[in-house]
Amino acid sequence: MVTLSSNTFGGHWYFPSLEKEFEGELAFSNEHKIFFLQAVIPPDEIIYRKLKTSEIDCIFGTLFNGAKIQLCQCDVRQANGNPLFGPQRFIFIPNLVFDGLKANALTAKFDGLQFEFDDIVSWLGLSRFKDHGDTEITWIKEPDLVLETDTFTLTIAATRTGTISFIPSREKVLGQTAYFVIQPKEKQLLSWFMNIAELIKSFITLGVERKVCYHSISYIHESTQITHNGKSYPRPRPLYLKGQTGPNSKSINNYNGLEFLDYLFSFHHIKDKQSFFSSRITKYSLIRPVVDLVNSLFLYSDMPIEVLFLNLMQALETYHSRFVCNNPKHYSDVIDALLDEYHNLNGQKRLLRKDYYLGLNEKELTSKTDSEKAETANYDCCKETRSEHIKKISLKMRVRYLFSVGDFMFLSTYKMTQQDFIDKLVISRNYYTHYDPEKESRSFTREELKDVCPILFNLANYYILKELGLPEENLHKIFGRRFDRGD
Repeated sequence: MVTLSSNTFGGHWYFPSLEKEFEGELAFSNEHKIFFLQAVIPPDEIIYRKLKTSEIDCIFGTLFNGAKIQLCQCDVRQANGNPLFGPQRFIFIPNLVFDGLKANALTAKFDGLQFEFDDIVSWLGLSRFKDHGDTEITWIKEPDLVLETDTFTLTIAATRTGTISFIPSREKVLGQTAYFVIQPKEKQLLSWFMNIAELIKSFITLGVERKVCYHSISYIHESTQITHNGKSYPRPRPLYLKGQTGPNSKSINNYNGLEFLDYLFSFHHIKDKQSFFSSRITKYSLIRPVVDLVNSLFLYSDMPIEVLFLNLMQALETYHSRFVCNNPKHYSDVIDALLDEYHNLNGQKRLLRKDYYLGLNEKELTSKTDSEKAETANYDCCKETRSEHIKKISLKMRVRYLFSVGDFMFLSTYKMTQQDFIDKLVISRNYYTHYDPEKESRSFTREELKDVCPILFNLANYYILKELGLPEENLHKIFGRRFDRGD
């Protein structure tokens, strides 16, 4: 349990759901990145019962210094006491804290949201410092980037802290940050803004390959506007998210023994940013479940390697079902298109390869070479006959498809054939899901998974970036660099 520090803020706190006001102290825990309110509640059995059985939606506070604070979606913790023997101390931990808002945050509609992420300036490439000598430094800034969609405008800008000029013998600290501003065409609930902000955070996490945290968030609402010379101007005011807002710890580049030495991609890889943003924002919503499964490596850096493996397998399966095919009746046509694009095969060899992707004739496929099968097998060439055998699209069929990316070989550095590797992947997925003892000896060990997971990780990222529209040329450079380096 966190304890109140000397840096606390006393005030009066009104509970609309209880129709009561109490005095209490608000404090912030740097360790847990949470605000918490401590209040002593007089004996009242009905109030105690409500506090113990429900979440408190909103608490409106007026600090003794006059500041207005709103706490929303509060978890309730009973700290001590017994209603039979006097007042009880309660701890309220809000998910959202608003500074200065003069409306109910859960029902209010906002004009905008401004936020910063920790340490992404270099990834964005919008500004930089240039050192000209002992006493001269310039700050080079690109113009603000304004991106439009049908429903909102996103502004990405850079700003600096500190001064450029120097006084001899005095230390100067210079810094730079980047911030985002979401401005809707029509006022929106906070949840609408946070959904877009989380999409942006997820996308940046994908690019920088580490956990990304909000450094600061500010809301824009008409109740906080300032007036000057008869005109009203928006004034962003602080918003705090439980466990998220505040400076991030030092960047980690090692997760469960897997090292990441650079970005997966930078913002400059996206050449036409307006077109990308306007055309891909909807698709990113569709692919986000895949991205989140991949990003789980960075969000939970201490997860067991077996869990990471299962997440990556699920990411590949989800991608295939959402973006390739999830209808067995159409899968034969999908494979025909794959063969046309990536395989220059004809006749029996083409049919054998198609059967491989369709999961047909597994026994013969594993017992003979392609050349032997081409000479001896007598396969029915009728597409309808072959298609009717496909009752479902299995995991093995999906993974076989995903590893067939033309001349780009994700297994070029691994010691197994593609077919054997995929077979073992599927067995391992089933083993680590159900822990069937019969499959253990045929599965990848924990140590082997440390070599397997980077392959799956890169394969999933390849398809994510391909789906988001990055040119094939860029993808080959990105992943080719990784395999040359041995990541």
